[in-house]
Amino acid sequence: MRRVGLIARCDNGGLGNQTWEFFRHIHPEKTLVIDTSAIVPRVNHTNRYVGPDVRVVTYAQWCDSPELLEWITDGVDVIYTAETPYNWSLFNVARTKGVRTVLHANYELLDFHLDQGLPKPDALWMSSYWYYDKVPAGEWGAKSYMPTPIATDRCVFRHRTEAKNLLFIHGDVFAALPSIHADVVVTVAAQQLPFSGITDPRVRVQFEDVVNYWDLYTNADVLLIPRRFGGQSLPMQEAVACGIPVVTLDVAPQNNMLPDDWLVPAVHTGEVMCKVMVDTYQAAYAQELAQTVTRVIDDIARHSETARRISKQLSWETWLNTYRRALENA
Repeated sequence: MRRVGLIARCDNGGLGNQTWEFFRHIHPEKTLVIDTSAIVPRVNHTNRYVGPDVRVVTYAQWCDSPELLEWITDGVDVIYTAETPYNWSLFNVARTKGVRTVLHANYELLDFHLDQGLPKPDALWMSSYWYYDKVPAGEWGAKSYMPTPIATDRCVFRHRTEAKNLLFIHGDVFAALPSIHADVVVTVAAQQLPFSGITDPRVRVQFEDVVNYWDLYTNADVLLIPRRFGGQSLPMQEAVACGIPVVTLDVAPQNNMLPDDWLVPAVHTGEVMCKVMVDTYQAAYAQELAQTVTRVIDDIARHSETARRISKQLSWETWLNTYRRALENA
């Protein structure tokens, strides 16, 4: 097995959880943990990474330290980072020392869209097939599909037999609320900015950091996430691992992963700029969104069991050997 280095984050955002689970399952030789609290307004849990060769640094320290570049590239064969290396010199320094690099990314957040002169990794792992064909083959690193697995030992399955609690994370759902069962509670998980102006008494805003990200799903029975565009969604995957059906829009890539009766017909609404322009969508009709939610609620036991079957395809247990082989061949 190649000796692996890891560039990690320690917040409860997607990249923090993704790199934490990589650390737990791959057991890297060295781990550089970046505390991003100075640039991203989230709590950083710097004590998550416990190991013989772990260093926690600030974003500013990592971006301005030749010593740290030398440290992370010494004694390893391949370095993995998610979305960005933060210090782009990493790829060049690693290459001069014969160390391979892997960038695991989402299409819409690739910095190469904005600056094609940035140093490139040896391997570019795409988290979904959304816009996959638009990524230049080989130009930005050897391209391959590699989903982000879910830790099913943490996102533990619980069979839902009654649906009283709806969890809302992203998208436009409030116009549909009047047509959804009156006896449900809708929890809005606000990660960065508090929601305001919501008058429906069934809506509760949870504006706080959840220390254990999997606890977000403990009391939820259905996840509502009719987000505007596609790409990988860790909350969708975490939810199904917990036995929670996901109501979302019928767009890629979720319509390749989720059953048709969880999907809401969508209409194209335009484009939005991330690191590149991507298509945006919304539910064709608020009534159709409400009807889909109602159907899932009314047959929650069956849909919860469907979630169990889907989660097995997304687990670390299923993907661990694939990850190991890909790191060997990066």
